[in-house]
Amino acid sequence: DKTKNLLFLTLALILVLVMAKVGLLLSATQISMASFAVPADAIFFAAPLSAGAMLVCLVLGLEIALPFGLVAAICAALLFGGRLEIFLYFLVSNVMAAHWVQHCRERKVVIAAGTKVGLLNIIPAVAIGFFAASTGAAELAWNGTLAFVGGLTGGIITLGVAPLVEMTFRYTTDI
Repeated sequence: DKTKNLLFLTLALILVLVMAKVGLLLSATQISMASFAVPADAIFFAAPLSAGAMLVCLVLGLEIALPFGLVAAICAALLFGGRLEIFLYFLVSNVMAAHWVQHCRERKVVIAAGTKVGLLNIIPAVAIGFFAASTGAAELAWNGTLAFVGGLTGGIITLGVAPLVEMTFRYTTDI
């Protein structure tokens, strides 16, 4: 049972890091390909890393999801250049995502949690943009919009992946 849980946590962390890496690659390549200007830093906020914390919370509970969210936030921040503000952004996102799904009994709760995470993500994303001296309204709007998309997408991914995890690892969730 411990081996199964460890394998699941490892795969969940790999999934989170792949999503972070995709966000990093998109931010690097998007600038030259877009017909409209999306700031490179704003794309970081769209990474749906909260999906990992939600998934772990649904399967193993909040007491495992919180340290998982911390490790995922550290790893993602390291991928994004070791930036403290990115670590704090993902840490808050992961902690709240796990908190909002901890008593989940229906699938709509996961979508509601993703929506709440998205709305919450707007605040630090805009604050990070503001304090990074990127005070342009368009850039702050992109930060907020993509942060919301990241949270909502985290809920959608969790909802889609949860049945696969249940079948593959023979877990039973409250959903």
